[in-house]
Amino acid sequence: MKKQKRIKTKSYFSHLKVIHLDDVDKYNEWSLEVKEELLERRQLWDIVEGTGEPPNPENDDAAFEAWSKKNDVALKVIRRECHNEFRYAIEKISLAKKAWDTLAAICALPKIAFEFLADDGNNYLDWSLKVKAILTDRQLWDIVEGIDDPPKAEKNDMALGLIKYSSFWFQAGFDDQLESITSAKIVWDALAAICAVSESKLHIGISRSLSKMHMLKHF
Repeated sequence: MKKQKRIKTKSYFSHLKVIHLDDVDKYNEWSLEVKEELLERRQLWDIVEGTGEPPNPENDDAAFEAWSKKNDVALKVIRRECHNEFRYAIEKISLAKKAWDTLAAICALPKIAFEFLADDGNNYLDWSLKVKAILTDRQLWDIVEGIDDPPKAEKNDMALGLIKYSSFWFQAGFDDQLESITSAKIVWDALAAICAVSESKLHIGISRSLSKMHMLKHF
């Protein structure tokens, strides 16, 4: 009995490339590939593009459950190829649309006016001024300042994403303290407090070193 020859068929999605979002210069290509997967393969683009609120579980539990499953899958697709600071920026965002919009806002930031918080926090003042200007320009500073009380979830998530993205290399050393925080204001205040302590320790260390050098000169 002759074995049937298996015919290889080319998948419609075999042309999709795996694009890792680890640099803002890759955003356009990454977003096109992810959008194509969500739109064509998974039929989930409506979740990302949607302008309305999620179904209210009190009014329609079945609709909310179906929407939640679609949102979870869309969010996983978006997060899947986000690396380092990009993944960190959206890891506490639970809605696919907000994660997508946050990444778009991050990658639209002008490089010339942007600065990452150094891993030792020694550029905190410059960093905080630049990030404050970015948040103010996007009408998000009221969230950090605590004026918008209670804060709107959408604005908080966007502000949180921008702060976490720009401070990724510094926050990597403080994951235990900052990882679970979902409030943009609390993260901002925590970074200010940590950097103030670090700067204080630096000044104390410099003062002690200068004092020792002074003593050695007169020994």
